[in-house]
Amino acid sequence: METETMRVLVVEPGKRPTVREMQTGLEPLQKAVGGLIEAVYPFEEPVAIVCNEEGKLLDMRQSRIQFDMDA
Repeated sequence: METETMRVLVVEPGKRPTVREMQTGLEPLQKAVGGLIEAVYPFEEPVAIVCNEEGKLLDMRQSRIQFDMDA
């Protein structure tokens, strides 16, 4: 059985973004963010930001700030 992959843009604190191939599914996403995942869809395009759901509570370092240009 072939494992499905997806192309993602990985944005880590203090590093340049990199394009990577990663396995689809819950476990690979949780491993990538270091915990529970939260998907946010802030754009009209079909793009999600996947982050650690408890990142603020765990005082994790932010990789980027996302804000609304229309607000």
